Amino acid sequence: MYVPLGLVERKRQTRRGDDVSPEQGSLLYEETEITQRFEHEQFLEQVLRQGESPKSGGKRIAIIGEPGAGKTTLLQQIAQWVSEQIEGAIAIWVSLADLRGQELEAYLLERWLQAVARKLGQAEASRQVKDAFVAQFQQGRVWLLLDGVDEMQVPSGNPLAEIERQVRMGGLLSQARIVLSCRLNLWDGDRNALDTFDTYRTLEFSYPQQVEQFIGQWFRALPEGQGEQAERLCAALKAPGKERIRDLVKNPLRLTLLCFNRYLGEGTLPETKAGLYEQFVADFYEWKREHFSTTVKQQRQLNAALGELAREAIDREATRFRLRHEFVCEFLGEPDEPDSLFGLALRLGWLNKVGVEAENPRKGVYAFFHPTFQEYFAALGIDNWHFLLNHIPDNTDHVSTSYRVFDPQWKEVFLLWLGRNTLSTDSKRDLIQALVKFEDRRRSFYWEKAILLVAEGIAEFEHPTYTKKTVEQLVIWSFGYFDFDRNEWKNFLHPLAEEAKQALIKTNRCLAILEVIDFIQYCPEELYKRYRAIQLLGELGSGNSRVIEFLENLLENSQDKWTALQAAESLLKINSSHEKAVNILFLAFEREDIRLAEAAAKIIKGIEIKSLTFVPRLVDLVLNYKTKIEKNDCSSNREVVRVAPIAFAEIIDDENICGLAIQCLGSLGAGDNVIANALLDFLKQFDSRHIRCKIVESLGKIGTDSSSVVTTLIELLETSQEWQLSGEIVKSLGTITTKSSAVINALINSLYNYTHWANFRTATESLSKILVANPERNEEIIDIFSEILLKEKHPYITVPIFNCLGVIASGNQKAVHIIAEELSIAQSENTRYFIAKNLAKIDPKNENAISALEDLLNKSGELNWQGCIASVELGEILPSHQNALDYLLDAILHQKMPLQPRYINENFLRIGIIAQPDEVTSLTSFLDSSQGTQAMVRVVYELKKVFKNQERENDPEYLEIYYRVLWYCTQHLPYQHFYKAWMAM
Repeated sequence: MYVPLGLVERKRQTRRGDDVSPEQGSLLYEETEITQRFEHEQFLEQVLRQGESPKSGGKRIAIIGEPGAGKTTLLQQIAQWVSEQIEGAIAIWVSLADLRGQELEAYLLERWLQAVARKLGQAEASRQVKDAFVAQFQQGRVWLLLDGVDEMQVPSGNPLAEIERQVRMGGLLSQARIVLSCRLNLWDGDRNALDTFDTYRTLEFSYPQQVEQFIGQWFRALPEGQGEQAERLCAALKAPGKERIRDLVKNPLRLTLLCFNRYLGEGTLPETKAGLYEQFVADFYEWKREHFSTTVKQQRQLNAALGELAREAIDREATRFRLRHEFVCEFLGEPDEPDSLFGLALRLGWLNKVGVEAENPRKGVYAFFHPTFQEYFAALGIDNWHFLLNHIPDNTDHVSTSYRVFDPQWKEVFLLWLGRNTLSTDSKRDLIQALVKFEDRRRSFYWEKAILLVAEGIAEFEHPTYTKKTVEQLVIWSFGYFDFDRNEWKNFLHPLAEEAKQALIKTNRCLAILEVIDFIQYCPEELYKRYRAIQLLGELGSGNSRVIEFLENLLENSQDKWTALQAAESLLKINSSHEKAVNILFLAFEREDIRLAEAAAKIIKGIEIKSLTFVPRLVDLVLNYKTKIEKNDCSSNREVVRVAPIAFAEIIDDENICGLAIQCLGSLGAGDNVIANALLDFLKQFDSRHIRCKIVESLGKIGTDSSSVVTTLIELLETSQEWQLSGEIVKSLGTITTKSSAVINALINSLYNYTHWANFRTATESLSKILVANPERNEEIIDIFSEILLKEKHPYITVPIFNCLGVIASGNQKAVHIIAEELSIAQSENTRYFIAKNLAKIDPKNENAISALEDLLNKSGELNWQGCIASVELGEILPSHQNALDYLLDAILHQKMPLQPRYINENFLRIGIIAQPDEVTSLTSFLDSSQGTQAMVRVVYELKKVFKNQERENDPEYLEIYYRVLWYCTQHLPYQHFYKAWMAM
């Protein structure tokens, strides 16, 4: 049984300081995170085999998740599946901790390949073997399975940015399919990480459905069949007061531990993570007793030694989860000594040999049974809370200071420490109080971090004074409060508000629910923040009868239609087939209010398990609107709206709402041939260009490799006289299949026969996706592009070509020559940027590309979007590029008007010239690529001056900009570095 995966889309950094009216309630649904859910087989087939992922066409995949969420297990299954199911594929497994600072390509050639050669009886890999190995990459046959990015040792301290940089540098990595795993906290801490990867998050099991299914399967798999025990455990979890443990065991590892614990002997359910691990450690010794009997004294000695080893490894070692032989011996002695704790740990399985040292292959490398157990033992090894936090405000460099609690690698240890039953209550209270009263002279950045830590900590240990106060503070930060002195609603800056909402999900669940419900009840009904609070209840309320009752009451009794719609969404998160909630969504469609219908459509697209409930009603809805449209004779006597040189027929609401229902079918029907066939039938029945475009778009979302779908779309493309419809067909062909020669040929024909430049661009984008899985046709496409560039010089045509070459032609010298020649004659700054950017992708060290990007920084005294994006590109090629950092700082510090994130509608005439960027994102992207902390320290030093400017101090628009950057820095800089930069004169 596998956890499902969710395609993650980064939440857009909005800066909505003001409230919105109920009529603008659809704005509520603009920010999403999980955009599509995949079951295990669906992920393997659609994403990995067919390459259906939005950014990389299945070529760059990141799997993120909590500790124990099954990332490594899933990666192992993917490696096995690739080897067995993908013809000619070569799956290479790499534990990234093994690199020990070495770049991945060098590791593969110098260590991995050599190890393979020795296994085959050769002293070393010959030149012929190396050439053959490189050839496998060039033919697109290599899959790299990279486990544990968070365990990777890098000089910058940012493993995600380092992986991204190495892939962008070309060479072997750019030619391989890559699937990597990473802990969620590392990914969460870096909003710009893995920008070219499609990110999939391991989702928790749902309660009660999947949790109870897992329990049943686990016990039934035992030789003696323990069905009754499974039922008793399920009943125990349903008991009142067990909300916290129910939430904990949605994690696969923790649920396994709970089942194992109950199998060995039924007792009371633990209340905390630490309690669960404590029970398992005791059970572990009992389980091993038959083969390796240990005394209570031995167990205590070993636990204590493992605690010291785990604590010091996290504190001192570059690769904290992969432990050198000599380092382990410091704490456990030599493994072959009499009464050796090292030997005992190996025999019991607390430690396992997982490799050898690069410098000395005779010495082993070891790992704990699971990284979460290392963190648990580390928590056991901390007796004094000052090890985690010892703050001396006037002398942060004092030898006895400690700010480990703020470092990401210590967060889980901190939580487990609070949950320990063997510690005194006073020690835990003292640490929580020290965090609550943390004296921060840096405009409260670290005090806010401290409160967010306390919020998670009180889920493990309730503090009599601060538990309720902390949750109340989270609600205030999340949704704001009414300032009676100014008679206005007070909101908090975006990064803090978002972090506080996430903390509400992780804190004491019962108390969080009570406080959020109170906020909703006393908040004005038309307030936008109230909608957000109702939305949060959907995240908090799984299995909670009070939440369900409250949301049902809102659904049935609210006079505000947006409130009812939001309550419906939250109920559907808790129960995806809630009848009344489903009815509200379809009522929104039937009211013929386009804003309500748009909101309802977004909700349906985001629901996890939905086909059986929604599909028949959506089909009926489409057919009903078909009748209405025909009755109103919508295809004639339309007013024509002219935008630029292009004319559009006015689209009436009936068509819009019908199109939304069709889009919902596309989102629900991934890989479903039945829905695909229904859409093909609609294609024959509708004459409306708008609706036909939506049908084709939905066929692309479904992604089924059905020959009838592919054939129908190619035939329609050949006969269509409407450029909008042709563009949608070309786009959908790029997502439906990755292995069809007919599709590639149809897209090539589109390059020659386009009726509008937008269709040419779309054809190049679709080819970029498909050619990832068909590299054997790259040379043909490069030759076609070369031929077109001889005739066409308009940027609407040339820029899409450069972008496509940047994706498919890494390391290809013919492509390098073509683009370099175009760079030498290009005059427009926009065009030169796109040429230089893609030349750098193909040939990262190309001097002409670097020089052209540098010219964009120096071309004029004005700050512009080309300079900002060029700075980011330069930062990825040359991480310490000083001029690029100067430019980005100037873009933020020296603007007279507040900076706004700037976007264009992705469906409206997208062209090669991009929308203006958000300068904050540009700066943080650059910092991701910079090596070391020097650049970040300088940014803190420069931006802190702004907070002394009284004019800007009171301007929330300016503060939002600087706060976003500084908040980013607090997530990546050790406290002392931030403190020095802030306090420097």
